[in-house]
Amino acid sequence: MIITKTMSERFHTTIQWQGPDDIADKLANLIPENVEFEITRENGMSILSISVVAGDMETLRSNVDYLLTLFSGHDE
Repeated sequence: MIITKTMSERFHTTIQWQGPDDIADKLANLIPENVEFEITRENGMSILSISVVAGDMETLRSNVDYLLTLFSGHDE
């Protein structure tokens, strides 16, 4: 995970997951509507990329933790 700070005092990171299409769809359905994500598919496998942005490092960490908690137990 790479964390970057933009010029406008925003912090950004991307969470990526790779696996079967059906599990990617299941995980994507758990992502809140205000969070940007993209699914790239190839040969029955998917890469799910989730963009997380916040105004400070603590909020960014909290948002990432929240997403990872949502996914816990659903990636199998």
